[in-house]
Amino acid sequence: MKTPKLLIVYASKYGQARKIAWRIGDIAQSEGVIVEVISVEIADEYPLEEFDFLIVAGSVHFGRHPRALEEFVRRKLALISTMQCAFVSVSGSAATPDGREEADGYVHDFARRTGWVPEISAMFSGAEPYTKYGFFTRYLMRSIARKHGRAVDVHRDYEFTDWEAVDRFARDFIGYASAKKSA
Repeated sequence: MKTPKLLIVYASKYGQARKIAWRIGDIAQSEGVIVEVISVEIADEYPLEEFDFLIVAGSVHFGRHPRALEEFVRRKLALISTMQCAFVSVSGSAATPDGREEADGYVHDFARRTGWVPEISAMFSGAEPYTKYGFFTRYLMRSIARKHGRAVDVHRDYEFTDWEAVDRFARDFIGYASAKKSA
């Protein structure tokens, strides 16, 4: 039996979606899958048809996933629709129970913009890397964090990702996709 291959394409402005993509890749590798983790900027160079599974991951900034990720999915929609796929959305809204509805809205908005309704999607909390933000973004994000009762020290970074949930998602996706492929 051929070893399955997974491609993870991510778009990450400040690095948290990239970290999550790599973590999913590490877990998938530990499950015996061949994994490639790449930025959306070079995704068109990879022949999707050589992969059994695909995960598209992106962070949300100012209410939207990166346009480059949307454009990639639109360009490859016909092929993506034939693969075992998942979409991973990373946002600050996913960090709180009252923000889950907003985070879910980002996933639906991505589907509307791209025409792709993935069979599996996951939402993970991101981070607030204040030290990486520019002046305007830093203070805008501080006011949003304050509104949601989160820490607001702009001289340090905060990470909200539930890594155990990321690990569970990776294992569940690999198990599900492998079972569907062999069925």
